[in-house]
Amino acid sequence: MRAQDFFCKSVSIVAAALAILVPLDGANAATFKVLYSFNAYSGDASDPWAGLIIDSAGNLYGTTYSGGSSNQGTVFKIAPDGTETLLHSFTGGSDGGNPFGGLQLDSKGNLWGTTQYGGAMDCGQYVSGCGVVFKLAPNGAEKVLHTFTGGSDGSDPFAGLNKKHIGTTASGGANDFGSIFKIASNGTKTILYSFGNSPDGYNPEADVITDSAGNIYGTTANGGNTYGTVFKLDSSGTETLLYRFAGGNDGAYPHNSSLVIDKAGNLYGTTVEGGTHNYCGVVFKVAPNGSEAVLYSFDAYAGDGCNPWGGLVGNSKGTTFYGTTGYGGTSPNCSGGCGTVFELKNGTESVLYSFTAGNDGCYPIDRLVKDAAGNLYGTAQNCGMYYGGTVFEISP
Repeated sequence: MRAQDFFCKSVSIVAAALAILVPLDGANAATFKVLYSFNAYSGDASDPWAGLIIDSAGNLYGTTYSGGSSNQGTVFKIAPDGTETLLHSFTGGSDGGNPFGGLQLDSKGNLWGTTQYGGAMDCGQYVSGCGVVFKLAPNGAEKVLHTFTGGSDGSDPFAGLNKKHIGTTASGGANDFGSIFKIASNGTKTILYSFGNSPDGYNPEADVITDSAGNIYGTTANGGNTYGTVFKLDSSGTETLLYRFAGGNDGAYPHNSSLVIDKAGNLYGTTVEGGTHNYCGVVFKVAPNGSEAVLYSFDAYAGDGCNPWGGLVGNSKGTTFYGTTGYGGTSPNCSGGCGTVFELKNGTESVLYSFTAGNDGCYPIDRLVKDAAGNLYGTAQNCGMYYGGTVFEISP
């Protein structure tokens, strides 16, 4: 997926969507607020493709794929009052460029992440470089921990790192179908697994998660039965293919879908396509024995969302989830809809907000983050007051 895959239709609206009460099921209301609008024309950050993280003080941190002083992407901070600070602007050179994935915050206040491109090695792509793993100190000083070569160590890290500093590359690895790696604070990188296309899948694009036993769980965007997989990697490096999507009602292509795990070991995620309604994607559950159940199929023609790229945030019981869809919703201002924020509670879906492609933004394509009070925060990849995307808050 590339930035040009998304097109924002310019519209004129009367009022800025800064604080909106949205009816929910005719009774309750969700409050939607734009915290920040990125300016695509001023050297500001632009095109936030990744989700956010939040610290104990309520500051939000994220990355943008474009913008900054070299238009190669940024790392930013949004304070609770909406003030933005650009912590780093990538140059597309040895420091990296075009971060697609999100960040992790360590106990010392350092931010860890990846860039899809940039770095010292040329992978022959339209943006030079195979990507890097970086660490950003609280003062904004960047340290490149690893530069991908495009060989056995991997290339194109779409995903960020998890809290154990484990990540994936969508390409490269021993078989050139992607890899799972772990990186230490001194830059030492260990390949944990290299994908082989069949039957284990290829192109892992989402963040991985780990359980208390050290098992790693994730998705591949492609492979298996063509349409992607859900996998488990144990501490010995043995991979178990938990589920292969068939591309029909069960779903297809879990691109950026980082998984959620409940106390019983069930895994939850989203696929961009498939399902029973117009190939708009599904929310799925995969049990520890590998059986899959579709919890919800999206239907754009019903005013619903469509194409949930970014996975879910939910509770440990597996009863309530929140997420975004890149398309769908009720606004006519985007071809196919401008995207939604949704709630799925005990199998019943409610659209909490439909984006309009105005000052509120459009095309939210990654996972939400939730604070201790239950407020949700996310990014819309495009539109907004200055056409560079937005950071938003929604209170269900």
